[in-house]
Parts: sequence; structure tokens; C-alpha cells
Amino acid sequence: MQNHKNTEGARFIGPPGNGQINHGNRLKVEETFSRYKRIIGNKFKAQHFLGQQNEAKISLLILNIMKSIGMPKTIRIA
Repeated sequence: MQNHKNTEGARFIGPPGNGQINHGNRLKVEETFSRYKRIIGNKFKAQHFLGQQNEAKISLLILNIMKSIGMPKTIRIA
């Protein structure tokens, strides 16, 4: 690697190690967006930004209701 004046004192910081990345959270986020796109679609139907914000809020509310209906209710017995 050549040394240039604008890179003097610079150091390389690599990606975090295997133990520092939580792949489970990333998978949950990707799964949520995939579900949203399959059910709601890729595009907003509203043309103005305020309408798009409202459309996103309503569609997420609907998805959360659908998710809560499909999730089992757990009750602690003992």
C-alpha cells in the first residue's frame, strides 16, 4: 500500500468479529420488511408525502393486528 499525504495517520478498522454481530435481530428486521412487502406491496398508493406517511401507519397497524391474531396466547399455570 502506498503512503499518501492525505492518508498519513489513518488506520484500518475492519468489520466487527463474529461474536459482535447479532444476526438474529437483522433476520427479524428483514423478515418484517419481507412480510410487509408481500402483504401490502412495494409502492405507496398515495401521491403526497403526508398521505404516504398515513398509509404507512395504517398498513403497519393492520400488520400488527394480523400478527397478534396469529400468535398463540401463553398463560403461566404454575
